[in-house]
Amino acid sequence: MRIALCGLGPWGRTFARTLDELGVLACGVDPSAEARAAARVALPGLALSGSFARALAADVDAVVITTPAVTHARLTLAALAAEKHVLCEKPLAMSLVDAREVRAGARAVGRIVLVGHVLEYAPATAALRDRIARGAIGAIVAIDAERRQAPRCGRASGPLWELAVHDVGLVTRTVRAPIERVVARAHGPAEVEISLDFAGGIRAELRAGTAASTPRRKTVVRGERGWLELDELDHALIERDCDGVSVAVPYAATQPLRLECEAFLTAIRAGTPPPSDVDMGVDVVRVLDAAASSIALGGAPMRLC
Repeated sequence: MRIALCGLGPWGRTFARTLDELGVLACGVDPSAEARAAARVALPGLALSGSFARALAADVDAVVITTPAVTHARLTLAALAAEKHVLCEKPLAMSLVDAREVRAGARAVGRIVLVGHVLEYAPATAALRDRIARGAIGAIVAIDAERRQAPRCGRASGPLWELAVHDVGLVTRTVRAPIERVVARAHGPAEVEISLDFAGGIRAELRAGTAASTPRRKTVVRGERGWLELDELDHALIERDCDGVSVAVPYAATQPLRLECEAFLTAIRAGTPPPSDVDMGVDVVRVLDAAASSIALGGAPMRLC
């Protein structure tokens, strides 16, 4: 297996090290000379190029795309047109129309598209869902998720597409019920709130911000008999009952990114969809697209298209 990595920023270089450890990284691509220089330091000897088209023409089986979100759909479609398998960072696209076009392109050429919803591969997520499936907290009543980070240079996609995308994926795959209504509001350019009303009465409240003084990545799943608290930064999953008695839920320390990359390789070799397949990518963009429309209309309730 030979993979070309497109996008050599900080997250791309993290991908590069993981793919190199797995023995599948063939080359790195970035139009920025500065990014290529940083990659040369991180991985001496890696073949580097500034041309995505040249990488697609090379002898590679697949492409990993870790470029800015606005380029995801275009580059994924180009890779599929070259009949390459694709691992594309989330979000799959910045509009539902583009996401559906990518899915149609993947189906037309019979290639795997894995969307990088890395929380789908996190052992903590698996442990959380296992406790729910076992009835530890009873039926889900509500979910609260908060994700905040300090300001970062060079990020243009905003809190909805950069941060809330994580929690939309986590929550929708945890509840697994149809979403009946989406309401979203922006509080300036760096803060969004989203309410998701699911069939059966479950409500998820998501908050995301890109100008926080203190980072936060926390999800609370409330059930009829207790709740589960997942703190990604503290690497902790706590289960509490209605009397306030709490216990730590253990889970493996394996890095989710490595598991994601391994799932991509397995999907290609087996010809089977990965956990975060192109359908999940489209479903998440569908919710984000509705949230963006709700924000544009001042918080108007939206139905999913």
